[in-house]
Amino acid sequence: MRALALLLLLSACTGKDAPDPDEVDTDTDTDTDTDTDTDTDTDTDTDTDTDVDAWWEGEAGDADGDGWTAAEGDCDDGEARVNPGEADDRCDGLDNDCDGSVDEDFGYPDPPSALGDLTDIEETLAYAWLFPEGDEDRWTFYVEDPDFGWFDVEIALYGVPLSGDWALDLYLTEDNWGDDQGLVATADDNGDGGNELINYGGSDYLDNSGWYEVVVRGDGARCSAPYTLQLLVGTW
Repeated sequence: MRALALLLLLSACTGKDAPDPDEVDTDTDTDTDTDTDTDTDTDTDTDTDTDVDAWWEGEAGDADGDGWTAAEGDCDDGEARVNPGEADDRCDGLDNDCDGSVDEDFGYPDPPSALGDLTDIEETLAYAWLFPEGDEDRWTFYVEDPDFGWFDVEIALYGVPLSGDWALDLYLTEDNWGDDQGLVATADDNGDGGNELINYGGSDYLDNSGWYEVVVRGDGARCSAPYTLQLLVGTW
């Protein structure tokens, strides 16, 4: 009885009801934020300027390894045989020295022009190259016509290229009186690849002595092989 009375007295003093042992909250908050930001920026800028300015754009570069660039005047930087350092053109169809002309000085000079006195010389052979295009070879010779007798000058041109239409002209540039008689004979009869022949008998009963000039000319110049000029002179 005394214990019960004491308990009632304590309740009265606190003003609160004693907890109900059947109504205790045993739940605990076990929720935790397990989310983490795993996004990272893995993008990197891998673009680099790998463009190389080509030789034809005028930038430094020697594509053919000949020691010259386009900026330095190499007119074909894809061909080592072509550059401004080449001394002369060769017979190869290229502008080797970059001077704007092809094969114009490939090592075969113009022929010596003077063949001398051909009187009583049965046969004279001359060799040369008709090159470049538009070239003309001029050969001079002297003939004495004794006693105004029989006179014959035969000039034959051999070795004309198949693609060439060549011709012969014969001039009497200075007769026995010092006069220029101009063109006295020509041959341009046989077309492409055809040999040409002049047979000049002079003027009957006249002095045909003098200096003559034969001109080799034509289209389809060639530097790969020479032509042959044959001169047969007969007087009596």
